[in-house]
Amino acid sequence: MDGEDYYFLTRQEFEAQYAAGKFLEKAVVHNNLYGCRKEDIAKHLRAGYDALLNVDVQGAASIRNQAESDKTLAESLVTVFVRVTDPVELRRRLTGRGTDPVDEIDRRVAASEYELEHAGHYQHVIESGPKEADFLELNKIYLHEKKSRV
Repeated sequence: MDGEDYYFLTRQEFEAQYAAGKFLEKAVVHNNLYGCRKEDIAKHLRAGYDALLNVDVQGAASIRNQAESDKTLAESLVTVFVRVTDPVELRRRLTGRGTDPVDEIDRRVAASEYELEHAGHYQHVIESGPKEADFLELNKIYLHEKKSRV
């Protein structure tokens, strides 16, 4: 729902808000703009909640850069890269979801090589396996980071 789950903006509104610094990051997907609004994340953090963001390597780099000048974000930020190194396996997984057209799967597999080069910029790397194992590993990292920050 607009204003609850998402904010639906015109391209001009989005670009203006991004230029005004209202987004932590942005991405262009199928010629549409997507981004995480700073205030939505900051509101959660100020209230003592955690926020889990699923962003690409460009978005993660943008968030890391913003954390350099945002104490609340810097104190809260933990980065995790989920790595699938085999392009055949990645294609199998994406195809198995049944949610993306072939051209999107091709784009994502091609982009994965570039993204794998950036894994070293993350605090944690998960070697992806079955999704249940990935979730357990992510939860383990979360609990460890939460405990170490108390």
